[in-house]
Amino acid sequence: LNGVVSAEDTASQVAAKKWLYRIASWPNLTQIFFMSSISLGGTAWLTGVLDTYPCQDRLLFDYSFASALGYSLSMFGETLRDRRLLTLEQDFVVLLAGVLAPMGIVVLDTIAA
Repeated sequence: LNGVVSAEDTASQVAAKKWLYRIASWPNLTQIFFMSSISLGGTAWLTGVLDTYPCQDRLLFDYSFASALGYSLSMFGETLRDRRLLTLEQDFVVLLAGVLAPMGIVVLDTIAA
């Protein structure tokens, strides 16, 4: 948290920022595995998946889009927090929306399929 925590932050603010950054890193770890499976598997892998699960390309697109949107929302929330336009708690809510949105999109696609 070097450069993120200032001298005027209280112990509870520092603890909240630690949790905020831990939660913020979680989607990056899951998205790395998700996105790398496409590139490592290549066209043959994707064709095999589409033969077995015909609607999978829609799920892949929606998850990728929701992940990018969630990441941009969390970065926007962090920027607004740094400019003191959002509180730490409001930034946390924005981050949770960014983390949960990709999973929610997958659930909705699964129900619709």
